Amino acid sequence: MIEIQERNDDASAITAEADTAVKDNINEEADPSSVKSYDDKDSWCLQTWSDMPSHLQFNPHIRTGYRQITNLKGCIRSLFYIHNETVNTFTHGLAILHILLTIPGLLPWEKGIFFGFISWCHLIGAAMKAKSPWERRLCFAPPFMMRMIFLTLRCFHLTGGDPDNLTHIVLQDLVAVIGGAIGALRIPEKWLPGQVDFIFNSHNIMHVVVVCAVWSMHAATIRDIKWMMNPDVCLDTSNTSNSSYSSSPAFIHDEL
Repeated sequence: MIEIQERNDDASAITAEADTAVKDNINEEADPSSVKSYDDKDSWCLQTWSDMPSHLQFNPHIRTGYRQITNLKGCIRSLFYIHNETVNTFTHGLAILHILLTIPGLLPWEKGIFFGFISWCHLIGAAMKAKSPWERRLCFAPPFMMRMIFLTLRCFHLTGGDPDNLTHIVLQDLVAVIGGAIGALRIPEKWLPGQVDFIFNSHNIMHVVVVCAVWSMHAATIRDIKWMMNPDVCLDTSNTSNSSYSSSPAFIHDEL
C-alpha cells in the first residue's frame, strides 16, 4: 500500500509540473513580451526558424538569420551586424532619412497643419486596433479604393493635374501591387528555401519595390503641385471658360 501511495504521489507531481509548463506556454503565446530576452552580449547570435516563437514563424522558407528576442538596445545593436532583416532595415531607413532631409524644404507647410495632421494619425492609430487579420486587411481597402478611383479619373482626364504626369500616377500603384504580390507569393524563397535568407528574398524585394512606388508618388505630387502653381494654367483655364461662354447663343444675344 505504501508503494502504491508513493507512485500516486509521483504521478501527481509529474502532472502538476506538466500543467505548470502548459500554463507557461499559454502565457508566453498570449504575451509576446514575456518571451525570454537574451543578454546584449548574446544578441548577435542568430537563430533558425524553429527557434523563433510562433508569432514570428510566418515564413518557413526563410530558415536562418533571425535576430533573437531582445530589448531596445539589442535592436539598435542589430544595425551593426548582418541578419535576415538587414536589407529591409536599410532600404527603408535610408529612404526615410532622405525624405526627412529633402521633403520639408520642398513642401514648406505651416507647423500647425503639420502637427495637427501627425496628431490625427497618432490618435487614429492608437484608437483603432484590428482584432483579427481580416480587420487589419480591411483597413487598407478604403485608401486603395480611393486611389483607384482617382487613377481612373486621371486616365480619362476628368480631374486636374499635370496632363503629362500619368506615368507616375500609374506606377505609384502598379509597382506597389507588384511588390505586394511578390511578398504574398513568397518568391523566390519558396523555390530556393534556405538559400536566400539574407538577401533577395521576397521581403527584400518588396521593400525595394515599395520605395520605388513612394518615389513615383512623390514625383507625381511634385509635378501636380508645380502644374497648379503655374500662373499660365489659371490663365489658360480662364481664357477657355471665357471663350466658351462668349460663343454661347445667350452671350451673343446679350451682346446684340
